Amino acid sequence: FRRVLFRSVWFGHLAKGTNRSGISYYDGSQFASVFLGSSQLKTNEIKVDNLNNKWISSSEGFIQLYPDNVSTEYFTTVTSLISSNNISSSVIDQNGIIWIATFGGGLNKFKVDNLK
Repeated sequence: FRRVLFRSVWFGHLAKGTNRSGISYYDGSQFASVFLGSSQLKTNEIKVDNLNNKWISSSEGFIQLYPDNVSTEYFTTVTSLISSNNISSSVIDQNGIIWIATFGGGLNKFKVDNLK
């Protein structure tokens, strides 16, 4: 018998009717939801780094959800140097740099301390 460590499964959902959009996760035993930004926020992608931060590419900016799944930091054209709030996806390279692809704003290089 081999024990397998279960990692949470994260997914975004769109607003429908009176239900707002958000992200949800399944931790192996139960579902939970987190609501970010406006009720119409569209989640395009969710990445989880080695420190269990969730990086959310959304229609309202790039969002960092900390490991407690409550605390957040929003990176937008107003609060950072990213070129567009409409983030399509991201990738974290071996140096801990996050490359952010946007709709209409090109590619952004985003360096985060202590990400590796």
